[in-house]
Amino acid sequence: MVQQERPYHHGNLRNEIVRVGLELISEGGTEAVGIRETARRLGVSASAAYRHFESRAELLDAVRDAVLVNVADQLQEALDDHAESDVATRLEAISRAYFQFSIDNPKQFQALAAAFPLAEDWQTAPGRPLRILTSIIDDIEPSVDDALTSSLAAWAIVQGASSLTTLGSLRELPVDEKWKVQQRTTEILLKGLGLR
Repeated sequence: MVQQERPYHHGNLRNEIVRVGLELISEGGTEAVGIRETARRLGVSASAAYRHFESRAELLDAVRDAVLVNVADQLQEALDDHAESDVATRLEAISRAYFQFSIDNPKQFQALAAAFPLAEDWQTAPGRPLRILTSIIDDIEPSVDDALTSSLAAWAIVQGASSLTTLGSLRELPVDEKWKVQQRTTEILLKGLGLR
């Protein structure tokens, strides 16, 4: 009997399950993510996958964290490109990066925006998008009264434009028109923070 070749062999199964979970979200949203389906795609038994994740909810938490890392990496890369720039330029850069993520990864963005609950460490974990945003807001001079609340408001503004143009009533706009919405949203944000 000829054995069928398996796509996964040894290594870190937990990371591979999360990687496939990201693929499943990109294909069909959070509804597509399941332990049995990830195991099937990896060519391992469901019981092997269940050794790493006791439930679908636990797997979704791990996938959410991976999406957050993807977003944070994109934001950090944009920030690194503008490390010596003023606060307004850095905010513009991460706003564009967040918007680009929403366009490039609409299903991951949808899951992040609507389907995933906030992680318990959403305010404090290093590398989280909100931490990156708050680190920039902290640099505003004169300082804002409440950097966390200002960061949440800035996130809500950028999130709104990203959601409308990726998932909402503006999703059918041509991409160049979507970018005009993003640009105007960022201008309003910067004016609201007293940076323009």
